[in-house]
Amino acid sequence: MDMDRTHLLSVLRGRSHRPTDAAMRTALSCLTPAYRAAVAARNAMFDLHLRAAFSLDRPTVSVGNLTTGGTGKTPMVAALALMLREAGHLPAVLLRGYRAAKGKLADEAVLLTRLLGTDIPVEANPCRAAGAKAVLTRTPSVTVFLLDDGFQHRQAKRDVDLVLVDAVEPWGLGRLLPRGLLREPLSSLSRATGVIVTRADQVSPRIVEQIDATVRQWTGQPPTAHVAFAWSSLRDADDRELPLAELRGRRVAGVCGIGNPAGFEASLRQHADEVIRVIALPDHHDYTADEVVQFLRESREAGADVAVTTDKDFVKWSPDAVRAVEGIKVVRPAVRARFLDGLDALRAMLPEVRTAAKTPQL
Repeated sequence: MDMDRTHLLSVLRGRSHRPTDAAMRTALSCLTPAYRAAVAARNAMFDLHLRAAFSLDRPTVSVGNLTTGGTGKTPMVAALALMLREAGHLPAVLLRGYRAAKGKLADEAVLLTRLLGTDIPVEANPCRAAGAKAVLTRTPSVTVFLLDDGFQHRQAKRDVDLVLVDAVEPWGLGRLLPRGLLREPLSSLSRATGVIVTRADQVSPRIVEQIDATVRQWTGQPPTAHVAFAWSSLRDADDRELPLAELRGRRVAGVCGIGNPAGFEASLRQHADEVIRVIALPDHHDYTADEVVQFLRESREAGADVAVTTDKDFVKWSPDAVRAVEGIKVVRPAVRARFLDGLDALRAMLPEVRTAAKTPQL
């Protein structure tokens, strides 16, 4: 398996002092100025109107972030899509299709389709304009686009620009890529229509206050909303729904290849009585059947009788590999966004979108 995210973060934070890790930090630091210059040049092209953004022919809501890794975009996009549908819209989700194999949907596309059903179009295409055109050709009644991971995709016009900030790891270690995890400097928050702090329930109120103060510093206003991602139930390998109580009294092992494994582990420890091991792999990790079998066998041998992964990971697990190891049950949680505050404020940001629901541009 690849270098796991825990080790990578240890290297980037400077907690690993092996000569090879120190050399890696030095090399990454040398590359950061070039990355900073490239980001500044790209943003200047749009800020100075030297490059024009294109319209997707429908009102567009972008959901993105400043950092690499997971801030909870998928459950947030799902929550917004359902919210818009309840308001009378037919939304469609556009995502870039990160690391999708030829002829296969990206993992986020598969997950969003499972969460939203087939009534809400989900289109994975690195070219958002082409993706939007394909959706409108098939479903011209679509009234609004949700642009998944769209904050840096400035080629597409957006009516609402939402930025998610993960309270567990809010500012990408305070450094730009590749030395840190920031895609853009914090000053880019000034472009946002609204900022949503996710996983706000997993840190102390003092840390939330500090995050809010930083958001206010760069945007002139507090975050629009604070959100928790709650596990609502479990699903087993046969897609049967199970209660969360299934983890009580069991010995549990976890594995994930997502952007924020700390959030997964925190929720796992909240709902399981005994967690034996948790393995964090790089985001979008492509599992081989042998890796799945190895994880399940080693977990069973360590005493686990339940293995927990995420929906995003499970869609890449071979069913034959899951069935190959007896004596351990595989489940994954259903995750839902729960607004701690700010839901009305978020809805108030969408007046043009609400109007467009009644008068779609056909």
